Amino acid sequence: MEDAPLPTVITPNDRSVQTFEIQQDETQYKLNIEIINQNIILNLNNQKDLMKEYENKFSLDELRRKHKIFLMFNSCQEFVDYLEVLIKNNKCQLKILQMSKYILN
Repeated sequence: MEDAPLPTVITPNDRSVQTFEIQQDETQYKLNIEIINQNIILNLNNQKDLMKEYENKFSLDELRRKHKIFLMFNSCQEFVDYLEVLIKNNKCQLKILQMSKYILN
């Protein structure tokens, strides 16, 4: 008799962190992306002015509601992989909307 395979379980401690450098105009930004379970935290720092720090937190469902392009992602990691490609190809543009909000285009 064969044993059934054990189910894959996502534990509450599933966490990953990635950091990216984004050069825009004459400003250098550091984007820290932290994934905890299916939540993503985006933290953006202006390297010239350390007082300018922006942070947003989204669940995967919230991210999907932001724009229809995000519907294609099945995980937060897929979103981060997509951002990584945009950043490496200099296709990621930042728009600072308010003191606490920003958009990655």
